[in-house]
Amino acid sequence: MQNQSIGKIIRDVSTAINPRDLRRSLTHMRVLCKPDRLVFTGANGIKLIEKTYYVETGWDNEVFIPGVLAKGYAELSWYGIRDIRNNLAPMIFHNALVMDRFPQQKFSYPNYEPLFKFSHRKGNIRRTIDRQSAIDILKPDVHSLDREDNRRFTLTQLDWGIDTDVNGLFLYQMLKSLGSDKLKLRYDNKHLYITIVGGNERALLTLLRRRAEL
Repeated sequence: MQNQSIGKIIRDVSTAINPRDLRRSLTHMRVLCKPDRLVFTGANGIKLIEKTYYVETGWDNEVFIPGVLAKGYAELSWYGIRDIRNNLAPMIFHNALVMDRFPQQKFSYPNYEPLFKFSHRKGNIRRTIDRQSAIDILKPDVHSLDREDNRRFTLTQLDWGIDTDVNGLFLYQMLKSLGSDKLKLRYDNKHLYITIVGGNERALLTLLRRRAEL
């Protein structure tokens, strides 16, 4: 993960953001700045992607990058994030450096930390999965999944030992945005989500409720 640029991390995490969400905090990417690391988080209420970049910042703060702009930060570095304290940040658009003014408003970002706490109850799923293999299975059909049915995809097709449904497009986008070849999958059968962890990154995807039996 450390060999990824901050710009690449921002582009990956931005795939989890819905800029049109009515919840203002979810229309932005949160950058949690700690003295020894930057934690980038994007979520839309259904999927979440978080990546950590280790760098000495000497700063304890948080910054919110508007989701509609996040993909433009192709060359953003720690120094660019540091400059956001002045309410300005450099961005690269069409290979041209521009300055954008950030909103002064601070958002209360949802606390997703408890969702990554995994119990060891009997029957819970905890296994290592191959990211590329899952992508290869999803890729041929992912864009033809029924949009009216939340692009429903059954996880049994991935042989993860989980017999439940997810939004297949969201899962595909999430796996494409992660960088680790091997990922740790966790599923607590008492909750409606799965978590995926690898290296300095982690993700969460909410499950779809099964259709009612006729």
